[in-house]
Amino acid sequence: MKKAIPIIIILVLVIIAAVVVIKVVNRPEPDTRGKIALIPETATGDFWESLRRGAEQAVEGADFRICCEEPTGQSPEQIVHNFIAEGVSGIVLASREARTLLPSVEKVCDANIPCVVIGSYVDSQRLLCCIDGNNYIAGLMAARRMAEILNAKGKVVVVKYVPGSTWTADRINGFTDTIENDFPEIQIVDTKYAMDTVETAKAAAEGLLNKNPEIDGLFACNESASIGALKALQSTQRAGKVKMVGFGTESSLVEGLKSGIVDSLVAQDPNRMGIEAVNALIAALEGRQVDRLIKAELTLLTKDNVESAKIQALLGATARP
Repeated sequence: MKKAIPIIIILVLVIIAAVVVIKVVNRPEPDTRGKIALIPETATGDFWESLRRGAEQAVEGADFRICCEEPTGQSPEQIVHNFIAEGVSGIVLASREARTLLPSVEKVCDANIPCVVIGSYVDSQRLLCCIDGNNYIAGLMAARRMAEILNAKGKVVVVKYVPGSTWTADRINGFTDTIENDFPEIQIVDTKYAMDTVETAKAAAEGLLNKNPEIDGLFACNESASIGALKALQSTQRAGKVKMVGFGTESSLVEGLKSGIVDSLVAQDPNRMGIEAVNALIAALEGRQVDRLIKAELTLLTKDNVESAKIQALLGATARP
């Protein structure tokens, strides 16, 4: 028995050594690529998911990777502080609220980290680049479409987003300015805030529809408001009777477009916006010149063009995989 003990000890040591070797061999190589931080406004919604995929697409084959952090339980300012402490190569702030971004932009720039903002214009000379959502023009496009389908005459209600939202305020201003200045025989008779969920948007739109039985058109200024408005048209038996112009590319909206319940949708391309933002950062990090302002492309979707190759490509880019 005494002779067997050393053998047992040797076997145990061999096994331990083998386990250590296996762990070392199987240990993944450290990722030495530069980090580009993406901080979206929210983790929910097709828009933000598509934007993230665009950012990921932009770093394919490059010596960078995307680190995405949603503001759940933390303020955007705290997330920015954490990424600065990590020493990231660049930061993309994807937010709809321009005026709340400036302190975060200044912190990033103080750390000599290039910063790009998506969705809102931020008045800072230190900002590398801004991918502007072109929201006033989006409202203008919606107004012109509404005038076209109403033959420049009728009553319209507007479903807004939330009070204080600068990006949707731009859309509303683009819509109302165009109606008031160019189409005086169209009257905006009522407006209501949808707030930030589909259910609150549905309730707001139902309130507008029930209060205003003689309206001819409805404009909803963002995706969640548009989905809620679509549901409200269906629940009040006004679908197809009230002409709806909405915003976004969510699947139920596109189906509503194809069926005729929704007349048209104004759409951005968040996938392209994510690509452009990260491309700008990489260019700056490589010492190349970057345009400080890039306007987002806008597309009007209708029943007539929704099956076209261009629109299908847009829908494919913005849809969840």
